[in-house]
Amino acid sequence: MELQDQILPCDTCGGQFTFSGSEAAFYAERGFSMPKRCAGARKAKKQGVLERYSACPFGAENDRRGHGGGSARSHTERGGWPRPRPDVEGTGVILAGVVSSLNLDRGFGFIDGADGNTYFFDAREVSGGDFNSLQKGRPVRFEEAHSPRGPRARSIETV
Repeated sequence: MELQDQILPCDTCGGQFTFSGSEAAFYAERGFSMPKRCAGARKAKKQGVLERYSACPFGAENDRRGHGGGSARSHTERGGWPRPRPDVEGTGVILAGVVSSLNLDRGFGFIDGADGNTYFFDAREVSGGDFNSLQKGRPVRFEEAHSPRGPRARSIETV
C-alpha cells in the first residue's frame, strides 16, 4: 500500500508543510512518529534556536518540500541571525584572520586566526547577518571567544 502525501501544521512557525508518502513510509518503517515541525523549524532547532516564530526562521525558500506558511524573506531581510549563544563567552580581544572553510548549507565555518589558532563560528556570529557573502580565503576581524568545545569567533566582520 502506497502512503499518500499529507499537509501538516508546523508546531513552531504555524505554517503548513508537505509530508510526502515516501517520507511517511520511511518514518513508518523505522517506527518514527510524524514530524511536528517544518524543515526550516527543524533546522533552527538543530542550531539552538528554540523560541516560537510567527514565520519560519529560515524562510520558505529553504524548505525544499514546499512550506505553506511563514515568510519568503531571507534571514538577512528579517534582521540577521539570532544573538550568539549564551555559553560562548567573548574575551573582548579583537583578532584578524582568514576564513579557512565554510559550509553554507549547515551554517558554520572555521577561521584561521593570525595568532595560529583555528576558530569555529556559526552563521549567528557574522555581524549584519551577511553569512552567505563569506567565501573561503576572505580576510575577517572577529572577537575571540571561548566555549566548552574550544575557541570560537564572535562578531565577525569582513575586511
